[in-house]
Amino acid sequence: MLKKASLITLMLFGGSLSPAGQAATAGAATTPAEGKTPGEIVAQAPKSDWRAIAADDLLVMDLGNDKRVIIELTPKQISNQHRNNVVALARAHWWDNIAITRVQDNYVVQWGTPSSARALPKGAVAHPRQSYEFPRSNSGYRPVKSRDSYAPDVGMVGDFPAASNGNTAWFTHCYGTLGVGRDYAPDTGNGTELYIAIGQPPRHMDRNLAVVGRVIEGMHYIATMPRGSAPMGYISETDPPAGTIQSIRLMSELPRHEQTAYEVLDTLSPSFDQYVQARSHRLDSFFTISADGADICSMIPPVRKATS
Repeated sequence: MLKKASLITLMLFGGSLSPAGQAATAGAATTPAEGKTPGEIVAQAPKSDWRAIAADDLLVMDLGNDKRVIIELTPKQISNQHRNNVVALARAHWWDNIAITRVQDNYVVQWGTPSSARALPKGAVAHPRQSYEFPRSNSGYRPVKSRDSYAPDVGMVGDFPAASNGNTAWFTHCYGTLGVGRDYAPDTGNGTELYIAIGQPPRHMDRNLAVVGRVIEGMHYIATMPRGSAPMGYISETDPPAGTIQSIRLMSELPRHEQTAYEVLDTLSPSFDQYVQARSHRLDSFFTISADGADICSMIPPVRKATS
C-alpha cells in the first residue's frame, strides 16, 4: 500500500523433517478425524498441543473505552529490519494518540506518523532492506496440503500462514494481517505507518509489502471502524473520527498484573494436523458435501488465553 503523503500508503509454522529433508505436510491424511468439526478438535486438544506465545512477541493496542487489540508479531527466527523497527517504535511509544487515517471497506485500516515528521527512535532503521521473502530452508516452513491460486505451495512458519515457490517463502496476507505501509518502490516502509487487513484476504499484496504480525484478539474493534469517504477510504475532514490509538505497547513492557498470557495451537501437534484435515474435508453432521480443500488463511491455528 502507498503512503498518504504521496496519495498513497496502502496495506502466519515450523515442522519436523522427513527423511528426505522436507517438513512433513500438515493435513496430509486422506480421511477426516472421525467426522469431528474443527471446533471440536480445538476444544478437545490436550494441553500439550498448545504452545505459549512469549510476551515480547505481543503488541497491545489500546483504543480507549476498554477496547484492546492484541497482535502477535511474526516469528523471531525470520528476523528482519521491519519487525525490529516495529518493536523499536513500540518501545518508543511512537503511535501514542495517533488517529486512524484510513478505513477502506473490505481492505485495510491504516494509521501512523511519517518518519519525516520526527526523528526515528534508537534501534529503528530509516530504510529497511526489502524483506518480503526469506529463504525457505531453516525457516521452519511446514507445507500444508491445500490448493492455492497465488503460489505453488502454502504452509506455516511458526503459527503464521505462508507460501513458497520452493526456494523462498513469504508470509501471506489474510484477514487480520498487520503490515507495513510504504511509498512507491524502491521504498519498503520503515514501520511508522501500519495497516491491518479487514476484508477478503488481499493475497495480491503478498511479496509486495512487509508482513509483521496478525491480530489474535479484538479484531472486531478494527473491523467495525466507520469507513472513510475519501478516495481509497481515507478519513476526510467531514467524516466522523474513525478512532484514535491511545497506545501500542509490547505486552512484556506492561506491569505484570496487567499482562495477559496467550497460547496457540502448536502447528507441530497432532491436533493441528486434525484441524487442517477437518478444515479441508468438512464431513460432519452439518456438511454433506466436502469441498476437499481450504484456503491457507482459513487454516491459521486458533489462539486462546493461557490456561493453568
